[in-house]
Amino acid sequence: AVPRLNPTRLVYFYFCAPGFNSCIIAVPRLNPISVMEEVLPLLQPSTPFVIYSQWVQPLAECLHHLLSTHQAVLLQLQESWMRPYQVLPSRTHPVMTTSGTGGFILSGTKVLPGEAGGIGGQQQRQPGTQQGNGGNSGKQGG
Repeated sequence: AVPRLNPTRLVYFYFCAPGFNSCIIAVPRLNPISVMEEVLPLLQPSTPFVIYSQWVQPLAECLHHLLSTHQAVLLQLQESWMRPYQVLPSRTHPVMTTSGTGGFILSGTKVLPGEAGGIGGQQQRQPGTQQGNGGNSGKQGG
């Protein structure tokens, strides 16, 4: 007899196991930190992600969490509101009938936890040391 796979497990195997190469999240009623804890392991390294929320505070907390756990780099928190302008001959002015909110966007790039320490994945060297000198401090003996 051939073993049968659970349909949920089969969906996970075909769609989630290989890893995603991009991610857009817009779930206003859920905490972004808990969503990211579930989604980040499914993303491949160097995957860009975007989280949208109507409020800045949950995204600011998520930004702090991602910074403190070193799970992402190139993090930006931006307001997505834009005011259109009406351009007429000899005059330009903002359109006065626009909504006042547009929400906020947190974006970044997933990295493996050990790779977020230095620029480009390189370890930062101590001041006064030179690269490639076998650990000497750069001073010559005399």
